Amino acid sequence: MPALSARNEKNGNEDQNKTVKQIVATVGILLLVYTSFQWNDGVGIDFSKLSHNFSSWESVGSDDDMSGGLVVDDSSEEHGLDIHALRDSVRSVTEKLEENLKIEYGTYYDLIFTPNSELFEIGELSKTRLTRRMIKKIIEANAVVKEDVSFTWVTAGHSAAAGHGNLFNQSFTFAIEDMVKDVFSSAGMDFVGKNYAMGGMGSGPELALCMESIYGLDIDILSWDFGMTDGRDRYRIALWGARGASHRSRPILASLDNSPDRWMYLKRMEDFGSGAFMLDEFGKIYDGLPDYEKGEDQTDLPDALKYFICDGKAETGKKCGDHKWDTKNYCPKVAGQVGWHPGW
Repeated sequence: MPALSARNEKNGNEDQNKTVKQIVATVGILLLVYTSFQWNDGVGIDFSKLSHNFSSWESVGSDDDMSGGLVVDDSSEEHGLDIHALRDSVRSVTEKLEENLKIEYGTYYDLIFTPNSELFEIGELSKTRLTRRMIKKIIEANAVVKEDVSFTWVTAGHSAAAGHGNLFNQSFTFAIEDMVKDVFSSAGMDFVGKNYAMGGMGSGPELALCMESIYGLDIDILSWDFGMTDGRDRYRIALWGARGASHRSRPILASLDNSPDRWMYLKRMEDFGSGAFMLDEFGKIYDGLPDYEKGEDQTDLPDALKYFICDGKAETGKKCGDHKWDTKNYCPKVAGQVGWHPGW
């Protein structure tokens, strides 16, 4: 079995072209969170729906009801919730995040972080369900006075998803949490990233049938990243998607794989009350980054983008491979530093 797992991972290297540095790997996720926290722009949380405080609320709204069936009254003073202050708090922290990213990425900020709908695919129904989930969490944290309200991202996947070959804080799960936690905190929530990816494991049947025991009972977004180990066994993602959609917390399912036929199985879960989105290709981002293999200057590049693109591809070839990992200052040797695992 170990030999079979290793062979599946190697063969899957061609199947999924996702050898991406962690900052690029989180772009779609950041954009999803970022656009969900835009105010009154037609796609994000509409705070006009929260113009009063909530003494009671019901989660019985239709999918077209962005408020989630909330029952509002005029008792804002009773509970002490200032909607405008909450909005301004989130705006302020989001602007600070933007400023820090602009300092770090300089002229490449717009290329990487400007919202681009083509970087991920999400239908209107799934977007509504994700937004409504966030609204409910905000109300729980700020109006219902519920302690320790969290928004939980769970990573499910193989060794590359787990971050093998890197330090734990170089996994994209950690990077996601570190990047957006302050924005969620400003809205009264703790953003929690849980890395439950496992080397050499396919998405089914074991992991799919034991989701509650492995991934927990409270999940808001559950990611699928098993492209290398599932191979052409489509029954695995079909089972995994069905089990994810029937999980007690009804999480949004995230496909970190751009295979259209795999995506079909998760997108179909919209029909059963779940939501889903797919992280798409990064080719358009790669096209704008200096190519180390071609001798293009790397001197003034941000650290996360230096020695990243070689011959138009991420982290390939000896020149980029020599700079792929950032672990030697901490550990003389780290297992898993192989060609099919993304570096840092």
